[in-house]
Amino acid sequence: MYRYTAQMRRVFFRNLIFLFLLNLIIKPLWVFGIDRNVQNITGASSYGLYFSLSALSMFFNILIDAGITYYNNRIIAQKPDQISRLIPGIVILKFMLSILYIGITFLAAFLTNVISTQYPLLIMLCANQILLSFIIYLRSNFSGLHYFKTDSVLSIADKLLMILLFGFILINPSLRADFNIEWFIYGQTACYFITLLLATILTMPLLKNLSYAISLGALKTIWLNSYPYVLVIFFMTIYARSDAFIIERISGANYAGHYAAAFRLLDAANQFGYLFAALLLPIFSRMLGNNQQIKDLTQSAFMLIIVAATMIITICIWHSEQIMRLLYNNTIRESGDTLALLTISLLGSFSVYIFGTLLAAAAKLKALNVITALAAVLNIILNMVLIPEYGILGAAYSAIAANVFVALAEYHYIKTRLNLSIDQHTLIRLTLFIILLTSIGWGVKSFITISWIYQCGITISSGVALSFSIGLISLKQLRNLYQISR
Repeated sequence: MYRYTAQMRRVFFRNLIFLFLLNLIIKPLWVFGIDRNVQNITGASSYGLYFSLSALSMFFNILIDAGITYYNNRIIAQKPDQISRLIPGIVILKFMLSILYIGITFLAAFLTNVISTQYPLLIMLCANQILLSFIIYLRSNFSGLHYFKTDSVLSIADKLLMILLFGFILINPSLRADFNIEWFIYGQTACYFITLLLATILTMPLLKNLSYAISLGALKTIWLNSYPYVLVIFFMTIYARSDAFIIERISGANYAGHYAAAFRLLDAANQFGYLFAALLLPIFSRMLGNNQQIKDLTQSAFMLIIVAATMIITICIWHSEQIMRLLYNNTIRESGDTLALLTISLLGSFSVYIFGTLLAAAAKLKALNVITALAAVLNIILNMVLIPEYGILGAAYSAIAANVFVALAEYHYIKTRLNLSIDQHTLIRLTLFIILLTSIGWGVKSFITISWIYQCGITISSGVALSFSIGLISLKQLRNLYQISR
């Protein structure tokens, strides 16, 4: 058993390194090279409208999936031979759910007084969500089978295509002059469609004895096994994305655009956490299905992700204003403070990528539903109260509260109901690491008079050295990872 557990831990870290390297190349190019420049070119108001409508299109995108991807990932991880039986019914069901999703989204747009001239943008954003949902579903087959490298390539394929397309447009002066937010949305649609075709082609060799005869009973079975995940993801979307829409409704598109500028960096950082969840879900599912011990993997992943979160937070707390001025043409006084506050929420959201994924793999959906529902209610109430008073800073305070609440609630459930906890010694070392690194970041900024970019480099280097010195990361771990990945 120990050998199997150690092997799965090595599989996780080996594929995490590969996935991280791919995303380290592609995602920053997308966030800082393309998405940021699009906002600078189109302006805060146009981008703010896009950001708000995107949030609206995301609120109900769970209807497209209805928990199917989570269910499929768990089943394929435990029973790989089920892929050919499941895929025809799932595809048909997702098409049916896509129609429902469009109807519900436009009903919400009508009820929240979205003007009719914005409907063409919204329908294209809905189309993008549908294409992305099908891509993520097909990827779940590869991750469930532990074909992590294929899944990793597909995870960055759409962004790579967008970088090539929009990069060509943005460096061409004549095209750049005419560029507008509609081009941005249509280009995303094209790139998602091409990625879906690629995912479909790669999926075909996995299918054996495929039957296209689908009964209503088969669809009902898939639905009954999938729908418990619906509310979890819906509530998670609400507490993670409602701030953008509420800001636009209360304060206008311009403020939503300025919030989007800071939120973009938070979203980019959260992609690192998502990599953990994407790898951990099938691994946890298989280990739990085989009654394997998961504490070591859970603790190792938690330590690593909190170390990463602390480094990001430290940089953004002490250098938020310089970062915002570097990236954007026009910022407001609150932009730097908003970024600093938003990144503090990473301690909560990164923990959720570990604890929430474990609960999903263990099918503890009732607990997840209760926790995320409370977080959604908390987030909406705080946003409605704080945004009128504090503007975009109020939304950042709400994000911290919601994410930290979810993390603590999930950990409490895991500790009391699953009898799994992080060692007290590990928690003490992580707390010490957070205190020391944030203090080092303050000291570097206050007493070392060099460029802030070099100050960031010193802080990161100090964080790496500190993580080794207090035993959060060891040379033995890295050597084992290197040997197993050769």
